Amino acid sequence: MKKIDILRDHIINYKKKYLLNLKKLKFDTDTSSLATFRYLIFKTSNLAVNKDVFKKFKTINFKEQLKNFFYLRKFSSIEFHGIIKPNQIKKFKKIIISWSYKNCFSSSGLYIDPYFKISSSKKNILWILINYDDVVPKKFDKNIIIVHSQKKNFLAGVKNLINYLFYLIKNYNFNLKKIIHNMSYDSYLAISIKNFFIEKNFLKNIKKIYLPLESQPFQNAIINLAKQDKVQVTGFDHTLNPFPFYNTYSHLSPDIMNLHSKCSVKFYSKYLGWPRKKIKKKSSVRILKKNKKFFQNKIFLPISISNPNFILSKIEYIFKNYLTNNKNKTFKVCLHPSTLKEKKYLELAEKINRIQKNYLSESNSKNKNSISIHVGNLSTPLEALETGLEVIHITDSEIFDFISPKFWYSLNYTKLGNNIFKYRLKKFGHCVTFRKKGKSVII
Repeated sequence: MKKIDILRDHIINYKKKYLLNLKKLKFDTDTSSLATFRYLIFKTSNLAVNKDVFKKFKTINFKEQLKNFFYLRKFSSIEFHGIIKPNQIKKFKKIIISWSYKNCFSSSGLYIDPYFKISSSKKNILWILINYDDVVPKKFDKNIIIVHSQKKNFLAGVKNLINYLFYLIKNYNFNLKKIIHNMSYDSYLAISIKNFFIEKNFLKNIKKIYLPLESQPFQNAIINLAKQDKVQVTGFDHTLNPFPFYNTYSHLSPDIMNLHSKCSVKFYSKYLGWPRKKIKKKSSVRILKKNKKFFQNKIFLPISISNPNFILSKIEYIFKNYLTNNKNKTFKVCLHPSTLKEKKYLELAEKINRIQKNYLSESNSKNKNSISIHVGNLSTPLEALETGLEVIHITDSEIFDFISPKFWYSLNYTKLGNNIFKYRLKKFGHCVTFRKKGKSVII
């Protein structure tokens, strides 16, 4: 997999140079969705590693940008709910920026954050939450602002899309390059939050900002404003992404980056360009160590799959060539929490169940094998490995999904087939330092 490692080095260097050149040209990248290259993570299925791959990256990035722009038609506006008056905001010194779902709120309005694993009970902290549900909770704590993408009807959505396009044309004075960089829902959200912060003089009294870093446009926009107001920003690596290139160090990076493993410290400092003095190694803010049973004899699916038929063919290959003689019990298919109600993924789970019935024999005998199967871009393979399990990984994209020993030095791999890998750990405790039960991040 040397080709993958070399290509990854090129991707990181390309992004560094790309952002640096834009900065030299005084091009504002804080709200740009093109400059993040995040579209590539889930849209490079079965892409060959060759000299033309960067041309394909550019094509994919631009096509997904256009899709993301037309996704805007689903929304009529960005609304801010909660304490939004300047005299209400000025009493806060710290902000936590995160995401929320309706199941994160109690009946009394208390918010439990799924990333930091702390609640809104600390009234001296202001929470800014990007809402992922269609409905804003009727009741939530007074130290919370919810950012909500409002849905109305198709015509209202189309009108909003057109209005946003005219806004870009006017705001960027017909500069086509700047317009294209911001033609997306992600940039629309970032610009809305940025303007809200500016209009409310939001950061006037704020001293510190904390966020689970994914280098999304809205995060970049907030970080950029914070730097202008000399507000300290601390980012947290809350995932175990196989290749988190999107967090490459730049002028839009936080002042401090908290990492939860020895592997991540090496990866961020040696490859992603982070100054060692800006990195702190701490326990994970989110990931608790689970026992083997949680992962054993399960198939974990990601939040996005670009080519379901390709994945099905790989799963069938595993059952046919690797598991058929092991008398395994039937594997349970585990959907990503965000896809539990999506027809596409429910149908995929059913197809997987039909495939394994053709190859696996039901057995009442005790299963001696400790195997866990993972598909695509997930944190779960490394979590499962730390429990001592054997892990099989089907990569939707080898470029972005493969867990390379170059970056994750504590593991070995065996290639079982194209886009199929088996991992084992050489050293335990180096991929993640788990959050201790009952303890949460101190902010």
